[in-house]
Amino acid sequence: VSWERHAIIAYDREERMFFFAPSSGGSIVRHNGRAVLNNVQLKSGDQLKIGNSTFLFVPFCGEHFQWEA
Repeated sequence: VSWERHAIIAYDREERMFFFAPSSGGSIVRHNGRAVLNNVQLKSGDQLKIGNSTFLFVPFCGEHFQWEA
């Protein structure tokens, strides 16, 4: 993964959900093996592929807990 912005992970505090979306890097990113062209909701254990690297999504907040602002 280079310094370019390949993807974005965002957290919606009101709905307590994470989202994954491609960014301006121009590369195709993958969510559980499928190309991401728009935002997708993330779940614990999802695989995110960016470049030649694959990451496991492990949230530290969500439905039952979130960090206070």
